[in-house]
Amino acid sequence: MTQLFDDQTHNQAKNTCLQKSSRFTHRKAYCHVAIQIVVWGIFYFTWKTFFPWRTFSDARHESISFFLIPLGIYLFYFISYKTFYHKGNTVAFLSSGILLCILIAFAEYFYIIDTITSHIPTDLSPDSYQEAIIYTRHETLISIALRDFALFSIAGFGLVFKDALKFNKLLKEHINSLKENKLLEKDMQSYLSHDHFTKDILNLYMRQHPEFQKDLHECMGIYEYSYNHISCITYPLREEIGFARRLTAFYQRYNPGTPVSFSTIGDIPDAYILPLSTEPLITNMFKHGVTGPQGNMSIEFDFSVPNLIQMRFSNKIAITGKIVLDQANRQGLSLLKKRLYLVYQTDASLQQTLQDDTCTFILTIRP
Repeated sequence: MTQLFDDQTHNQAKNTCLQKSSRFTHRKAYCHVAIQIVVWGIFYFTWKTFFPWRTFSDARHESISFFLIPLGIYLFYFISYKTFYHKGNTVAFLSSGILLCILIAFAEYFYIIDTITSHIPTDLSPDSYQEAIIYTRHETLISIALRDFALFSIAGFGLVFKDALKFNKLLKEHINSLKENKLLEKDMQSYLSHDHFTKDILNLYMRQHPEFQKDLHECMGIYEYSYNHISCITYPLREEIGFARRLTAFYQRYNPGTPVSFSTIGDIPDAYILPLSTEPLITNMFKHGVTGPQGNMSIEFDFSVPNLIQMRFSNKIAITGKIVLDQANRQGLSLLKKRLYLVYQTDASLQQTLQDDTCTFILTIRP
């Protein structure tokens, strides 16, 4: 019973919405018709009052010849624009529009030319009379053709411009929708990866295993830091160095005995840098390099040259590590290169050198 009542309520609301939408559509259509009638009326008044370049023998020819113009415009609208332009056939749209313009111009010309030439005096000499006839026909045809071409051009450009505005509006709405979906997707990812997983599941795990609480808190801190800064374009260089120290210490804790040299040369400038640019390079060192007492890893930030930031990441690799380095972690380095190019264009570079059993990445940035 409740379900039936809900369905009836939903149907009533739907019908009410459709009725309102239908009334709005009809009102909009009536407004368009009224506006067109007013515009054509003004055009007819102007045409008769201020452009008396043709002399008719009667008012009927004058009125009917005028209505050939709206007829041609509406034929152009329904045939050329609605049939061809909306289907993307630009050649047919232009061809049919030009053909309609020519047909309307000749229809008007042949309809009214006799009424115009009838006013030429017949008492002229045969040569003068024939010359006047040819001149009048030529001038009338040219005038009609130019006027109709101008009107058809205005109508065509107006329709195309209106369509372009509508397309631009729809494009903006689509872009806004994509942005909203992207923000919603990011919020959902934030909830699933941070609130749901990190805070709920890992906190539950830490309550059951308090001995891992310190390590997991450090892991959660690094993850949260990287997640919150991945959408930033740039941030202070000092924050990136601090993050690099923290990440290196975290990896070093789980690779005991691995000697790691972390140093800076020169004073740290008050510059901004691409966030998390050191993360894939430091991760590569511990993931693909030799760990343990023979590792000899080195991370160096060099600021000795003004307006230049240079970072060097060196570590030993096994013989098989050369292949692994080029294939297994290609995605991280590829993303880093794309991000660097997006922000710095040619003002940043990432170079890799292999010498004996040592791999060195040099990241150079001109902030």
